[in-house]
Amino acid sequence: MTDITLVELTSRDFMQWAEHLSRQIAESGQAGSPVFAPDPEVDFLNDERKQRFEKRIALPTSGSGWMRVWAFSDTGGRLIAHVDLNSSPMRSERHRVMLGIGVEMAFHRQGLGAALLRVAIDFAAANRIEWIDLSVLGGNETAIALYRSLGFEETGRRRDRFRIGGQSIDDVMMSLRIGL
Repeated sequence: MTDITLVELTSRDFMQWAEHLSRQIAESGQAGSPVFAPDPEVDFLNDERKQRFEKRIALPTSGSGWMRVWAFSDTGGRLIAHVDLNSSPMRSERHRVMLGIGVEMAFHRQGLGAALLRVAIDFAAANRIEWIDLSVLGGNETAIALYRSLGFEETGRRRDRFRIGGQSIDDVMMSLRIGL
């Protein structure tokens, strides 16, 4: 992991972010990996998504609707793994954030996911956020085990939420209570 650098993304990093997400989502269910993307046809490279990214990443964490993203980049500056925290636009949910995470397949099992989760947890604690919520597709046991190892607990399950490749897949909700 010596040639990998942790960076916090800014509004200028949209294109790298979108390219990473496109590569990562394309790997869902490939080469024996679990299905982890409910919609592999998502277009990350559109103007609406770019404007939303740029606006939300610039918002202060004292308000609602902000987003923060950290990523590992390789020696060429290409993003290879990320974690994002998303604040709800509702003021009544300011004490919670939604987490998204992804690691490109070539970089699995190197501790990047765990390291990114720790960054997100530390950020939440420092910003007095009380809960981190996430959603993971049932069958992604490696991810579920990682989340559990860091204290996340299953809080709900929507059975048969997705039908991907003719397969019924549950949506598993998990949460971590941050000790303030």
